[in-house]
Amino acid sequence: MLHRRCNEGRRSALASARAHGWKKNRATQGGGANRCVLPEFLVAEDGGYFDAPQRGVAYRIDGPAWVNNHAHILRALAPHLTTEFLHRAFRHFNFMSFISGTTRAKLTQGQLNSVKLFVPPFELQADFGGHVTAVEKLNATHRASLADLDALFASLQHRAFRCEL
Repeated sequence: MLHRRCNEGRRSALASARAHGWKKNRATQGGGANRCVLPEFLVAEDGGYFDAPQRGVAYRIDGPAWVNNHAHILRALAPHLTTEFLHRAFRHFNFMSFISGTTRAKLTQGQLNSVKLFVPPFELQADFGGHVTAVEKLNATHRASLADLDALFASLQHRAFRCEL
């Protein structure tokens, strides 16, 4: 049995969610009225790149968010799954054999619930999450270095055109 929960039943009206302290200026994913709390992630219901798994159809939520009705809200159930592992497993999963719809690809809750995944032991999932975190930190460092190089190049170019070198 795959230990994950589809939180479709937690959908609530926007007015009701605001009454419970969710303000309009909170970060949003889409324009709907579904409240998400950490740690959760989304899987596209329709409009996802199901025919191109390398683009990904699962998106991690790292803070309070509003989610419209075009996404499934999932949460890994401890102690069997880590959110990072489940998110990455679904992100690039090939859902094409589960998709319905003639004009627009659609992944229903029933189809999503029928997906079977290989689930490694929890310790390996935790190790995987640590490696993903390390790679993401390196990527952030590289992006910051590239931004610094761009600024340096712009500065040098500006001084060169003003004959200040």
